[in-house]
Amino acid sequence: MTARTGTTQTGRTSPKTNANTGPRQYLVIEFDFKPDERSEDARLLGFAKQFGLNTTRDICAALADHLAQIAPLALVIWSGGKSLHCWHPCAGVPEEKLKTLFTYACTLGADPATWTPSQFVRIPCGRNAKTMKRQEVLYFAPGLLPANI
Repeated sequence: MTARTGTTQTGRTSPKTNANTGPRQYLVIEFDFKPDERSEDARLLGFAKQFGLNTTRDICAALADHLAQIAPLALVIWSGGKSLHCWHPCAGVPEEKLKTLFTYACTLGADPATWTPSQFVRIPCGRNAKTMKRQEVLYFAPGLLPANI
């Protein structure tokens, strides 16, 4: 964050706004399929089982691996529920290139909400507020972290 507060799109002052969010360091792509709630997700899970992907987490991991072939992947965090949050380092990458990757990820089922700069995402070893489950790190490539950490 660049300041303690910023102004929301509706003119309110808030600690979480796009206006007080600094430059993007990671493009976080979240995959979250809900076969119990959405019929298209249930069909996807049924199709994926033919290939040994038996859970929504398996599908999310396969998609994360696919995107890692296109853009470097530094971190994958399990939400403690059904979703995976994939952290792609992107400092200095042109916005239009990031948008192309993100748009492609959304065609694969990624949640479009994480494009918003101030969107909350899962963090390593945090806790899911709903389930209180630990947000596990499933994949970590420390060589992709900025050198100044």
